[in-house]
Amino acid sequence: MQAWNSPFGNVRATLFELAYPASAYGFFTLRRKAEATSLQPSSIGAESFQAGNRRYFWQSHYVVRLEGDP
Repeated sequence: MQAWNSPFGNVRATLFELAYPASAYGFFTLRRKAEATSLQPSSIGAESFQAGNRRYFWQSHYVVRLEGDP
């Protein structure tokens, strides 16, 4: 986990590393089904979704969760 603070806001990143890309996709899909409030596309990762003040995306063996100010 890593956190950044600036006059413009705060963000915290959590990186989930899984053994296989299929595992990362499965984890991402379960989180999306349980939490998604918006499926607005973004230019990060293979896919992404928003859940309140959290944005999730996945790429290869990793799922990333960004939490913070919009």
